[in-house]
Amino acid sequence: MSYKDNKYFKKHCAKHKDINAKLRPLEIFCKNNGITMEVYGSVTRKDYYHGKSDYDIVFVSDDIDDARDRFENFTHGGRKETGIE
Repeated sequence: MSYKDNKYFKKHCAKHKDINAKLRPLEIFCKNNGITMEVYGSVTRKDYYHGKSDYDIVFVSDDIDDARDRFENFTHGGRKETGIE
């Protein structure tokens, strides 16, 4: 099951809008670059504590070197080039 279908993830996102605000740019980046993103950890369980818990993210790509370069560009201010502002 994808994290997007997880009832706890949906509940936490509805209650804490900043979760979506942080993950949405990554989701868009991954979609635009052929990278699969999955979220795990307490944000997908009932034991998530906002402001204290983190969430684990796994990125899957067929070309890890290209994905790494794209992530580096994304994280160093290249968001305009990737279609995310």
